[in-house]
Amino acid sequence: MTQTHTIRTVLDLSTGHLTEQTRTLLRRAQSRQGFGLRTVPHQHGAIAFLSEDLAQDLEHVPVDLARTVTLAHQHSALLINFDADAPTHPDLPVHD
Repeated sequence: MTQTHTIRTVLDLSTGHLTEQTRTLLRRAQSRQGFGLRTVPHQHGAIAFLSEDLAQDLEHVPVDLARTVTLAHQHSALLINFDADAPTHPDLPVHD
């Protein structure tokens, strides 16, 4: 029997691309947001698990988070690691 393994792409982004309000939303321990995003917080941010249909329906997602989700889907990433020590991306705005 042949097993196939799936390798997932992770987009590593600075938490600076998120507003404080969105960072607070993502820090909620193992939260499942109403818009199809599951997050697991860590010491320096959070990992966001993206559903396949999330990029198609960003209407209820905060604008700053929607931009990062769109970028992740453009690169076929199914996870975003938001980390305070990660680099910023030149195509995304940075918030204080």
